[in-house]
Amino acid sequence: MSQRYNNIIFLSIVLDVICFRLYHFLKVPQPMLSKNLTIFDIKLNIRTMKELIVVRHAKSSWEHAGLADHERPLLEKGKKRTRKIINYLQEQGVKPDFILTSSALRARETANYIAIGLGLDKGLMKVDPALYHADAEQLLAQFDDLSDTFNSVMLVGHNPALTNFVNFFLVPPIDWLPTSGVVALQFDTEHWDEIRTAPRSVRFVIFPKLV
Repeated sequence: MSQRYNNIIFLSIVLDVICFRLYHFLKVPQPMLSKNLTIFDIKLNIRTMKELIVVRHAKSSWEHAGLADHERPLLEKGKKRTRKIINYLQEQGVKPDFILTSSALRARETANYIAIGLGLDKGLMKVDPALYHADAEQLLAQFDDLSDTFNSVMLVGHNPALTNFVNFFLVPPIDWLPTSGVVALQFDTEHWDEIRTAPRSVRFVIFPKLV
């Protein structure tokens, strides 16, 4: 009997620990708890966070004097640096389900390069000419009517708009987002049009020279 009793006590303690950790992991609102409720009685409502991965295009060529800025291609050096970033993104498990990119050739090539490297469906990519000359506020406006069915979105664009855009969320701010640099942000909201004011966290800030 003594051994059986000890086993029951042990299982009881283990269940208490599991319930305690599960409660704190899921952050069950305090008002939901009462003397008559256990963790197994609570209807769990897990919020879906939004993730935004901001990418500046890779280093591009200035060798063609007569070529319009919009049509400047990537340098091999830019592709090499982006490969290092892709490896880092893979290690972090980054897998956006939508990519929004500027129409400039260097941005489109960067977006395609990353999409291939991460094994993404390039059909879930939107090329938007408005992002080519957009400022930070116009970039923010892109998310006002973005579908909430997307939980992880990658934005590929240009400076100075991208640096100003990410600094809206970063404390302390960064001086300059370099080519192929990435800032990953997470927002505690289910709606893209709330990211201006939603609680947020920085998942990572990574530049080619750091990997």
